[in-house]
Amino acid sequence: MAKEPPVCKQVVVGTHQKASSRAVVAESPSTGDSRPISHLKSSSFATYSLVVLIYTLATVAWGAIVRSSGSGAGCGNNWPLCDGQLLPIFSSSQRIVEFAHRTSTEIVGPLALILVIWARRIFPQGSLARKAAYGVMAMTLFEGLIGAVLVKKGWVNMDTSVGRVYFMGLHVVSTFILIAFLTTAYLAAKGVRPVEIKGQGAVGWMLGACVLCVGGLGISGAISALGHQLWPVNDVLKAAASPTSPLLVKLQPTHPFLAVAIGLLIVLTVGLVLHLRPTADVRRASRYVAGAFGGEMLVGLINIWLKAPVWMQAAHLVAADLTFASVIALAIAAMGVGVERKDSAEHPEEAPHLQGRELIHAYIGLTKPRVISLLLFTTITAAFAAAGGWPGFWKLLALAIGGYMSAGAANAINMVIDRDIDGTMKRTAKRPTVTQAIPSTHALLFAGALAWLSFGILA
Repeated sequence: MAKEPPVCKQVVVGTHQKASSRAVVAESPSTGDSRPISHLKSSSFATYSLVVLIYTLATVAWGAIVRSSGSGAGCGNNWPLCDGQLLPIFSSSQRIVEFAHRTSTEIVGPLALILVIWARRIFPQGSLARKAAYGVMAMTLFEGLIGAVLVKKGWVNMDTSVGRVYFMGLHVVSTFILIAFLTTAYLAAKGVRPVEIKGQGAVGWMLGACVLCVGGLGISGAISALGHQLWPVNDVLKAAASPTSPLLVKLQPTHPFLAVAIGLLIVLTVGLVLHLRPTADVRRASRYVAGAFGGEMLVGLINIWLKAPVWMQAAHLVAADLTFASVIALAIAAMGVGVERKDSAEHPEEAPHLQGRELIHAYIGLTKPRVISLLLFTTITAAFAAAGGWPGFWKLLALAIGGYMSAGAANAINMVIDRDIDGTMKRTAKRPTVTQAIPSTHALLFAGALAWLSFGILA
């Protein structure tokens, strides 16, 4: 009896793998459902997702123009109609700007609905593309709800309500999430691997921290822009130092400092991910992150130099959205199922189990106290020179403790990154990150705690 020839299925698992036929098989890891998806259909869906993403970024930019130009009340407190009319009388430029923004955002709803219907037609149940499309639809509706609340509450133009500040932050976060879902839909259609959140170790923690911090930076930027709109000043630093200035004015200088700090976190995260997930997709996504955040920093500097004109505020907001999208793309590339992991053997069977004093000593060793002693000596010497004498006990104590924590955090992170190299040298082979007496995830959490404590002490 002749055997039947085996049935071969071709599965797209990466952006660089091309199907030799006109159709590929998409499989859902959760349901096992599979159906042939033509390369043309998948490519068309990716193109459409990208178009919706670009259009959404344009509406975000227009929304920034509405706020910064004081046009938010152009249609009154009526929603969704403008001044209660389907086609209002355009009696002012503010009304034209606001009506155009409402119209452009209302178009996003049908675009999102088409995305959902299209995803359901060509992608299997449980697929990443379907989930992303559902997320786009949900966040589009949520964005509309936030806009309705801002209009109905009158939290526009020169309103200084506390509720407006909270909703501005919420608006930024919801926009970031919408952009993230659109980015995911595009990448899913291009054939990225399914994402696996659990078991990512240090990479997962660092990418998670990066996503949260970039989101927080966006909130900080929104608060800074709102403060500039409500209480414009010529000298931000001088106004922020005045005890009579409003809180939003006092907070404005913190945004660029946070941007620099989070930029360092991004550099560290990208370096770690490139080291532990050395794939072509990760390298490409890392370049996107570097370019997007570098562009955002450049736009921010120009924004400060030009005293935040309307068009630059819009460009800065779009740059922030692109940075968040690039970080999401890096996370998807790094945490895909089957991606090469250099830290796959992170928990050796014979890892020493430390307790008590031994464990404390190991954590102290992560900070490299001998190296830090030299750094603290030069730092404290500089403090005496700057003060022209005794700088004060409490200032000196804060400088010593905060400086030790800051340098210790950097040393601990460096041990995690270099643990594979350390394992090849006799002098460093017994470090706790090499022997896994302290797992890499715990070492990074320890470093993060030291970094935040040092920031709080030295700020």
